[in-house]
Amino acid sequence: MGDNSVIYDFYTCEADGKEMPRSIIARHGNRPEEYQSVPLFGCAELTDLDKLALFRGLELTTIEEARLLSVLARMYRDKLNRGEYLELGGSLMFGRGNVMFDES
Repeated sequence: MGDNSVIYDFYTCEADGKEMPRSIIARHGNRPEEYQSVPLFGCAELTDLDKLALFRGLELTTIEEARLLSVLARMYRDKLNRGEYLELGGSLMFGRGNVMFDES
């Protein structure tokens, strides 16, 4: 998708609506090698197709919103270090106990 001279058509492929997210399809031809497909928020990080869907305002289902939050949490939780946590207010409570960080 990095080639700006190629024009893509984008589609969503509906899933069962209960447990599976939709898939995003980017197509620039009729041959199998001329399209990409990925489940919406189905990777460890946001894909270009995920970002495009968000940018274009694709309305998300409850399942897709939960998957998006899960991906964002995985992407950013390791980027917060102990010093930043303490600057936020180290006494913050989550659930029944303090947030724990590695001492290293």
